Amino acid sequence: MAFSKNRQFFRPEVLATSVVLVFLVFLVGGTAFVIRNAYQAASDIARIQAISSAEVVAANFDWVNQTSRQLLQRVDDFVGPNFDALPANALRFMKDSISTLPGAPRIYLVRANGETELTTGPDFKPIDIRDRDYFKAVAEGARSYVSPMLVSRLYGEQIFVISKRIERNGAFVGAAMVSFNSDLIKKVWTTLRFDPTSTVSVVRDDGLMVARYPLLDGPVDVSSSDLFKVYVPQSDNGSYEAVSIADGVKRISAYRRVAGSRLIATASVAHSLAFAPFYRFTL
Repeated sequence: MAFSKNRQFFRPEVLATSVVLVFLVFLVGGTAFVIRNAYQAASDIARIQAISSAEVVAANFDWVNQTSRQLLQRVDDFVGPNFDALPANALRFMKDSISTLPGAPRIYLVRANGETELTTGPDFKPIDIRDRDYFKAVAEGARSYVSPMLVSRLYGEQIFVISKRIERNGAFVGAAMVSFNSDLIKKVWTTLRFDPTSTVSVVRDDGLMVARYPLLDGPVDVSSSDLFKVYVPQSDNGSYEAVSIADGVKRISAYRRVAGSRLIATASVAHSLAFAPFYRFTL
């Protein structure tokens, strides 16, 4: 009886069916292996691009941070002992100081009462800035301060401001400030040859956006994002995949702290762009 069953198994049609089934198992397994590897390769390429791009953003803003602080110190030194007798060439000095800097920077020299004494900004109209954090912080004792993203009340641009406390004889007498507009981070984005769905940004470690390109409609608080809830508390550098709370787009992102600062540089590659070759391969 057992011999009869074995003979039945070796019938040509049964054997052929078995061979086909084995082939299909290997085919499905091999295809799954190839697809899994292709997906992982697309993910790895996107992460490497995001990580290297975040390093570029961090390096640029480290330079901006250091250069701005040195610039404001030179302005402080140049002003002299008081604001009532500024050097005759003070404005020319300030204009020359920023002539080669990117991001259309403007310098402001502001008295302790919030009045602007001198500025390189064109068509300036006097305004009281005592309500602005970048002035309040240094007035209350901070040596320097980096603002979150703001919309300029004078020029309508998205800007951020780096300010420095100025003292004479130990007393607060005013502040020196330099503001940058979005052209600064746009140049970084352009250098990286990103597409319009991929982004670069700089965020303070309290989650307030400092600068971003492509532009958002205005200031954004991303402190509730995975970046600040999960990743930054664990490490100053890293990568992750998430849906942006700023614009709802899914991206593969990398971040890196700007050396010696409260700033976090990020670069994000759109998931749809990163996996487009994979989907073309599998469909």
